[in-house]
Amino acid sequence: MKRTLKKLFKKDKLNVMLVFVFIIGLSVMLYPPISSYWNSKVQSRAVASYSNAVKSLTEEEKEILTDACKIFVIKGQDVHLVEGEVFNIKITYPYDLRVAETLIKGEEK
Repeated sequence: MKRTLKKLFKKDKLNVMLVFVFIIGLSVMLYPPISSYWNSKVQSRAVASYSNAVKSLTEEEKEILTDACKIFVIKGQDVHLVEGEVFNIKITYPYDLRVAETLIKGEEK
């Protein structure tokens, strides 16, 4: 009887390991399409929200507002700050481009 239990335990252990490996493999295969679907859903909502906010602006507001953040704030929507890099700059004018080039050259040294 002991030998039978040992054989049964070994078979069960093998089955459990096979199921575990199958689940891990399936998870690895399904991660890209599921994450892509999730991200596109979230991004679509963000774009729709921004589009609706822009459509609801008056002509006077459109002339004043140049930044998506300002549009969301004026329309009463939540804006969240995300901590970023110290040298995370916005290149809007030729001067900003020169500053960015100087920063890049400084990092190369």
